[in-house]
Amino acid sequence: MTAENFISKYTDIETRCFIKKQRTVLLDRLIDEALQQNSLSTFDEISFVVNQLLDKKIKIRQSLFSRLIYPVLSKQVDSDNVDAIKLMIKLLYLLSGFQELTGNHKYSYDQLIERGLYLQPNDKGLLENRELTLRSYLNMTLHEIPTGVLYETNGATIQECDELLKVLTYYKSICDMLHVDHTDLINEARFYYEAYKEYLSVYQRFNGFKDYLSRTTIKQQPTTGLLP
Repeated sequence: MTAENFISKYTDIETRCFIKKQRTVLLDRLIDEALQQNSLSTFDEISFVVNQLLDKKIKIRQSLFSRLIYPVLSKQVDSDNVDAIKLMIKLLYLLSGFQELTGNHKYSYDQLIERGLYLQPNDKGLLENRELTLRSYLNMTLHEIPTGVLYETNGATIQECDELLKVLTYYKSICDMLHVDHTDLINEARFYYEAYKEYLSVYQRFNGFKDYLSRTTIKQQPTTGLLP
């Protein structure tokens, strides 16, 4: 079975069969047939099928991902195929479903991005993914200002403030590579990470981080509205 034939048959089932049980049976038979014929066993074939279905806005079912797509992509990811890594990231919603069903958590979103960037440090798509996730993370760490700086779900320690400053430096380097300007966020994060680190070393003198800010650094604070 060629990739084109599979796409045609799969699309026909998805667009003409509206009874869930019947559709599931037909899709399973089609996937069984492809497996028996050792069809769609190469990355090029899988990539073609996935992109064609996405372009046609045909839903990729979990069974298709789990039985045909994932095995091929997994081998290619393990072989450091950057295009396979990017395709796995593109199908993250299906990967998450696969992980919930099987308990196989071999890959995470962050791990895939970092692996891809290790292999191709200047890949724009991967850099854009990393910039977006880090920007979201940095905003999360500032979510409880002026109460404090977060690290995961708890207040950061002095050592964790140092780690956050390293993350911030990494984030700035990515912004520079992409020529995107998030200076306000970078300056704001640096200010609060450094201030919170200093506060933790003298916290006994103050009634919380907000009190520390108001009494020691108010004139230096960024004007982005985090403080009331």
